[in-house]
Amino acid sequence: MTISLDRGAELTVSQLVLKAYQLIGVMNTAQGTDDPNWVADEAFGKVLLDTVIDELQTEGCAARSVVFYNLPMVVGTAKYNMPTTCLDVIGNGMYIFASQTDLDKAMGELLVEPITRDDWQIISNKASTGRPMRYWVNVEPSPAEVRIWPLPTELGHIRFQIVQLYADTLEGNKTIELQQYWIQYLLWELGAQLASAKSLPVQRCRFYASKAQALRKRARAYSAQHMDTQLSITHRTPWSI
Repeated sequence: MTISLDRGAELTVSQLVLKAYQLIGVMNTAQGTDDPNWVADEAFGKVLLDTVIDELQTEGCAARSVVFYNLPMVVGTAKYNMPTTCLDVIGNGMYIFASQTDLDKAMGELLVEPITRDDWQIISNKASTGRPMRYWVNVEPSPAEVRIWPLPTELGHIRFQIVQLYADTLEGNKTIELQQYWIQYLLWELGAQLASAKSLPVQRCRFYASKAQALRKRARAYSAQHMDTQLSITHRTPWSI
């Protein structure tokens, strides 16, 4: 048995769109990018694929899109705009003092905890100054913004964990920013939407959509961050309270 030495081959956006058309039978497997209708069909498919991938993030389906972002502080400023690619800020932040020049290997980092809108609302002295200890993120505007308390007194940084938008799928020769186990879901989901757009029979559209949802559920389960689990068993004794 001879095993290929290559691993992780990826489909480009154009290849993924083409395979989705072929999967639902709108194009046969012998047709390719030289088809006279391909330019228009590809453009439509790329836009649909982009919306499918963006929609995944509304449910937090993939952990891969979470990255670190170092936000520079401005003395006396509470409100900061996040990058335009930021969907949300999650988890704890870490404050890095201005004296630290290497932000990846800083010493003495301190916790900056997230709070709710209501927690921010009831802070009685929003003009307090000092080392930032709390933050509230407002995801309604675009870009998202964070508010820091107390107001910083030096030009330090806060390292945040931000959920960022996936890369667009409008360039056919690029690959998508999702792991390989999402490909089958994307093929069937895109196929279902293309089938509807091409006015295929309702039964076929429903079949493609049902298949896509099953694959989505499986991929979503695998995309969760993997950590070891430990079973713990307790039992009552005469000394239990």
